[in-house]
Amino acid sequence: FYYWFMWAAVVLFAAATVHMFLMHMFRTLQFVGVHTPKDPLIWQEILKRAKDGAYLTVLFFLLTAALYHGTYGLRAVLIEAFPKAKKGITWALALLGLAAYAWGLYFLFALGFGG
Repeated sequence: FYYWFMWAAVVLFAAATVHMFLMHMFRTLQFVGVHTPKDPLIWQEILKRAKDGAYLTVLFFLLTAALYHGTYGLRAVLIEAFPKAKKGITWALALLGLAAYAWGLYFLFALGFGG
């Protein structure tokens, strides 16, 4: 699972970079000639982006990679602190992670398909 952890870090870095440029550095993109909305954080622009399959794909990978990477990292820290509770920590974080993933996917798809 360590290799998945490392690949999740790579995907997380790439997806977070795309997210940061599109959401928080849009003026920089406009300055270099890339067409972006005037303010990507207004509700109408959010709904337009939510219909864009490429943007939903980036958010899907961002959610997946961030949740896996964070949960696995937290698991490593907790097991180091409480080595006798390894199995319980693993199961608790797996269930918590799956619940958080289901919740994130619900909102991602509700926004993308329900608007």
